[in-house]
Amino acid sequence: MLKDYENIIDVVVDYYGISREDLISRKKIYNIVHARRMAIYLLRNYTGGSARDIGEIFNRDHATVLYANECITKELKSGGKIKDEIDYLVSRI
Repeated sequence: MLKDYENIIDVVVDYYGISREDLISRKKIYNIVHARRMAIYLLRNYTGGSARDIGEIFNRDHATVLYANECITKELKSGGKIKDEIDYLVSRI
């Protein structure tokens, strides 16, 4: 299991104003999905955790983790406020 992931989860749920249960749930409400993808992106890129380990945290398979990471990476390339979100979240971690 991935070490030190709790802090990233705490920062994400605090920033997006959702519960840990919602973050890990199967809910497909946009703000929850976005927060989940951000948490996965941060875990993948700032902890070096494997897709399998991160998937275990969110009760998902490795392919879902890779897809979530890819979604955030694409959004970053297109610009917009997501870079500011990531910068803020990283500063809190």
